[in-house]
Amino acid sequence: MVIASYLLAPGLFHERLVASGADMVSVPLGADDDVAALVWRRFDEAVAAGWRTAAAMSSGRPIQARSVPSLSLTAGLPPSVS
Repeated sequence: MVIASYLLAPGLFHERLVASGADMVSVPLGADDDVAALVWRRFDEAVAAGWRTAAAMSSGRPIQARSVPSLSLTAGLPPSVS
């Protein structure tokens, strides 16, 4: 059996997949600029559609929606990692 994990980073969930007894488990997707861009775009779309964070909703104060700048998850990492 082979498992395609589709996880973004190593950690508890990936360790559990590895321990499941599968013949092979894919490595986490890792720090990928395209994945980060997709997450930020979806966040911006949700904010534009009127979604509010749980923290903002519980504060009772209105929030001001604003775009989140691009984020490079690999910036500052050694070349062997990025």
